[in-house]
Amino acid sequence: MTEQVQQPEEMNHPALVASALLASAIIVYLIWNVADFVFILYPLRLFSTLVHEMSHSIVAVITGGEVTQFVVNTDHSGYALVRGGYMPLIASAGYLGTALFGSIVFYANNRFRHANSVAFMMGLSIVVVTLIYANPILSGHFAALIVALAFGIGLMVLGWKAPMWPNLLVVNVIATITALDAVNGALTLARFTQETHHNDAVIFWRVATPWLPSPNIVAWAWAAMAITMFGMAFYYGVFTTFVPRKQQPSPKQIKQPVDVEIV
Repeated sequence: MTEQVQQPEEMNHPALVASALLASAIIVYLIWNVADFVFILYPLRLFSTLVHEMSHSIVAVITGGEVTQFVVNTDHSGYALVRGGYMPLIASAGYLGTALFGSIVFYANNRFRHANSVAFMMGLSIVVVTLIYANPILSGHFAALIVALAFGIGLMVLGWKAPMWPNLLVVNVIATITALDAVNGALTLARFTQETHHNDAVIFWRVATPWLPSPNIVAWAWAAMAITMFGMAFYYGVFTTFVPRKQQPSPKQIKQPVDVEIV
């Protein structure tokens, strides 16, 4: 029987993950903190807004509602128009869904040896969901479609043509910025939201937790949950990549007790 030969990239997967993580951490820090890199942060935040509105839309459909359209504006704002569905889940899906998306993608990208597939499927899903629910012709807003096509096609080409390391790097950067933008957005709501505002936290507060003294508490809870999601993704996606699993002995290696019968 012929043994399957591992490719060099697969054999050096932990080293690839480590170097891509280090490079992506440096890039994320520069993008987030250095003014000269704001031109890179701008499209990434538009992507985060796209995921935010997609999350509202998907949860609305899952809970029995209908999506009329969702819109991404060039100032990073956006909205989703839905009918029906379970509004507490729909309202909370924006920030929590964005954080969950970034966390799952980050986990899968670093934990498994299929970074190219992660990039390709991520790009494909973004394009498909946007084409189904955004309705840019109806809304007259084409930013969502442009962002989806730019990122979606770019990720599909990256996953199809590029080696594993560039896929690890790019997907890590996108996933991290997406998750952190959800945390930052929830923290912004927590600090500045008032009961008269119309945002996700206020909507959730009105329909689900009016007994809370303020909708800011909802936003603080969302921020904590988003941080927890990404922390778990980092721990289980990265830590378990470098710590080998304990191998269970095969049945042949297990010594069976010998019964001796004396006649």
